[in-house]
Amino acid sequence: MKNILSLFLLSLFGLGMLSAQINFKLNPNPRSEPLKLNSQDTLKILAVMVEFQQDNDGNTFGNGKFGSIYSKDYGNTILDPLPHDANYFSSHLEFARNYFTKVSDERLKLDFTVLPNIVTVSKIMREYSPLPRTNDLTPLGSFAEEVWAIADQSFQIDFSEYDLFTIFHAGVGREIPTPGSIGLERDLPSVYLSEKSLKEIYGSTFEGFSVNNGNFLINNTAILPSTESREIESFGEVYLQEFSINGLIVGTVASYLGLPDLFNTETGTSAIGRFGLMDGQALFAYSGLFPPEPSAWEKIYLGWAEPTEISLNDQTISLVAPQVANPGDNTILKIPINSNEYYLIENRKRDANKDGAIITYKVGNSINTITFSKDEISFSPFGADTLIGVITDVDEFDWAVPGFVETQTFDDPFEDIGFIIWHIDEQVIRENLESNTINNNRDRLGVRVVEADGIFDIGEEFLNIFGETVIGEGTKQDTWYSGNPSEFYENKFNANTKPTAVSNLGANSLVDISDISTIGNEMSFKVSFKNSALSKLAQKKLNIDAEIKNVFGLNEVLAVQAGNDLHIYDSEIELLHTISGISDVMPSVFNKDGRTYIVGSFNSTLNIISFTGQNVIAHSLYETTISENITSPIVVAENGATFDVYLGGENGNIFKYNFNERARVKFTPVGAYNAFNNVAITQIVYNPHQQVVFAIAGNQYWNSVENQAKIFSNPLKKLSASQYVADDIVSSKVVLMDESNNFSILPLSASATNIEVKSTESINDFLLTDLKNDRQLYFAFSHGNLIDARNLSGYNADYFPTEVNNRNEILFGDHNLSIKLNNNEFYDVISFDENGLIYAVDGEKGNVITGFPVSSGSRSIVHPVIFNSNGARLTLINEDKELIVWGIENISEVNGWTSKYANKYNNAFMEASSQGNVIDEFFPKDKAYNWPNPVYGDETKIRFFVKENSSVVVKIFDLAGDFVAELNGNATGGMDNELTWNVQNIQSGVYLAHLNVESVFGKSDNKLIKIAVIK
Repeated sequence: MKNILSLFLLSLFGLGMLSAQINFKLNPNPRSEPLKLNSQDTLKILAVMVEFQQDNDGNTFGNGKFGSIYSKDYGNTILDPLPHDANYFSSHLEFARNYFTKVSDERLKLDFTVLPNIVTVSKIMREYSPLPRTNDLTPLGSFAEEVWAIADQSFQIDFSEYDLFTIFHAGVGREIPTPGSIGLERDLPSVYLSEKSLKEIYGSTFEGFSVNNGNFLINNTAILPSTESREIESFGEVYLQEFSINGLIVGTVASYLGLPDLFNTETGTSAIGRFGLMDGQALFAYSGLFPPEPSAWEKIYLGWAEPTEISLNDQTISLVAPQVANPGDNTILKIPINSNEYYLIENRKRDANKDGAIITYKVGNSINTITFSKDEISFSPFGADTLIGVITDVDEFDWAVPGFVETQTFDDPFEDIGFIIWHIDEQVIRENLESNTINNNRDRLGVRVVEADGIFDIGEEFLNIFGETVIGEGTKQDTWYSGNPSEFYENKFNANTKPTAVSNLGANSLVDISDISTIGNEMSFKVSFKNSALSKLAQKKLNIDAEIKNVFGLNEVLAVQAGNDLHIYDSEIELLHTISGISDVMPSVFNKDGRTYIVGSFNSTLNIISFTGQNVIAHSLYETTISENITSPIVVAENGATFDVYLGGENGNIFKYNFNERARVKFTPVGAYNAFNNVAITQIVYNPHQQVVFAIAGNQYWNSVENQAKIFSNPLKKLSASQYVADDIVSSKVVLMDESNNFSILPLSASATNIEVKSTESINDFLLTDLKNDRQLYFAFSHGNLIDARNLSGYNADYFPTEVNNRNEILFGDHNLSIKLNNNEFYDVISFDENGLIYAVDGEKGNVITGFPVSSGSRSIVHPVIFNSNGARLTLINEDKELIVWGIENISEVNGWTSKYANKYNNAFMEASSQGNVIDEFFPKDKAYNWPNPVYGDETKIRFFVKENSSVVVKIFDLAGDFVAELNGNATGGMDNELTWNVQNIQSGVYLAHLNVESVFGKSDNKLIKIAVIK
């Protein structure tokens, strides 16, 4: 439960305004990149005091003149007392200078000049005020233009000496809503008009307001009120709400430096609370007197801090509060989630020096200090009207960070806070920086506090018992420390805790933080990067400009094919060597007899490289010339101590070479096939048991047994082959996929079974896998949010397709793999979506496997591979060119479909296991049913298993015994089969389907199935 503020309970109006919503964007158009100043630079501010023509407008505070907002003389015993003159504004700017000197660790120097005389513009205030609930800043642009024109005429000043130009105007700001108002306020909103904002007003050719006889152009303006204090009338009494402009000034300078707003700029509600700077709750903390320090992300963004990036090993980390840190101490830790998201952890302290909050303030020309050992009812984040004058400094600005627990009272002693964990999403930041809406989508914030209490309600709106809307505040319980009393807190942070350590798309981050220490200036915790399924081993951005084509994994090295180069890396993704001109098609990369082989082809040259271990620099290179350019991925078949190489050429020819590195003659031509007539071959598959070669080229398919190309209607994308036994005869069966989502299943010398997959998305990849451990293969693929699998008769595998749901749309793309992730007898399917999510479903039941999904941050630009290197490894390269390696837990052997073309040899051939669950019964009744049932759509499928090839007859009757329909077909033995009943013209009701099967060997059986049709 958060510390929720009530306007009524907290001093009627004065204290609760901290939770008010900012009603205008402080920085409508941030810089695309932050302003980086070097240590010799000083940010210089020029400020001018501005009054309006006198008015009597009930929708503005005051009459347009300085000192007119109060109905009586409050003297100097209030915050920001009158007179509001040059000394007064200089004192506020002195606060800004002290703030930025400290929080930037003296990286930002600030100087200022306040022009001595007041400038008076030609109109009343409301004429310069934008209409409520509009984004049109034109009136403010006109205001700034007039002010600088008058200032140029009135003062002898070189404007070119200044960077940030500020207007302090009479009256108050519109950003704090007045209780009881109905949205008619015409006070000026506080806003920073950047060059981009002014261009939106004046057009793209605008370069600035001309001053100094045209020798300088002012291209920015900050518009700020003289105070945020105001009188409020309630129940016939007048109350003074006291608010300083210190927070607004700091926020404006930060806007000039390039910090975007981190509250919801559409609604004004808080998003990060007082854990960072650019949020309304922070800018108005302690009655606006002093905001907390910028968050870890804000400091890093401005170049004031560098996070410590740790390795992916299990380790214990210590973080020191920055106020007391020594050189070399860790103060901010960066933990990657994926290529776009990461955690930042910082050890913030409200009172690291353990000397209370020491406040420096000015009353007239008198400089004073006051110390608070803890928060009090009149000195707290919710209000600080016990103070007087202008606050010019605070010894530790992070005193403003949330520090209360939900049961705490002002009588309790001071206690500090724990770690703050931030979830940063750079994709959200990139996409929303220009529009200043980084934190407008509450479901996917760009900069988010990971609230340790497990309740995500900073900025959440609530209704209190009086019917008032109040805003959720952060508390000490949102920080991480041993002893946090929150109900859901476990002193650890992972995918199974609340809050969960997951990406913004719900993927398991693999981050596991535990054993968090008690609160102190130095705190520690343990961190690892694994769960029951995966561990993250390495992640690094590749310095490669060329198009990345493929990635390969080996025992001791990783290989990346990019352009015409092959880059070899060690297991830590450190570059070992680059080899050029080896292959312009997909090579085969594998280990054999203690050596690594890379078999590729560049144009018409067959190249083979071999080396041992990581000694790639000392590699051997062998080459031979082929009679035509090679166009298909290289296929390799081991042949004892040697291996054979299959190559497909641009003219439709297939070449076979034997390579023997130990022989004097390394290459031996073994054979060739003229498979296609002048059509470039795109893929070859080899059945090593029957020694059959298969190939595709364009819209044609060929095999070496029939030796006759078959022509299809559409270009063929991919080919796979399998071996099967039918009636004690061993044969081959191929699966073809074309560009229109059609699959064709072809036994040798037999007609094809054609299957069209209905999908709005293109299917670009499939694989073969022993999904059910039943001695038969299934072809699996993914599209939309479905992972699908069919047997080699084209019928759905049990529990497939399986639908994957996520908080965002799932769009599976081009990549699928299959291994035994659960370390049982069933092969599982891994699919990769367009947003970088990696899903795995178990082959037995089609359920998402525990530990998934995980995220690579963005889609993989290469086909992922699984390989063995002291254990099973999964690797890919995402579109941010990050190479990521995961370890797969609990797998002793790497078997299955582990690359684009099944294996390291690029040979998309798979055979079912000789062991597994075999159904001996001819017609098991429990495997005969219809689905879906009840039937709400246009069709239902009658599914059954037969041990032997059989003929099938289904006769369907209504409950009155009247004949309705008959279905006939042939069933393939040894697998599930289906017949489809179209019920489009069938009335609602219950029907009886009599299923009769008769095998080619004379066996027969039957079953009665009840089918409900509902329309």
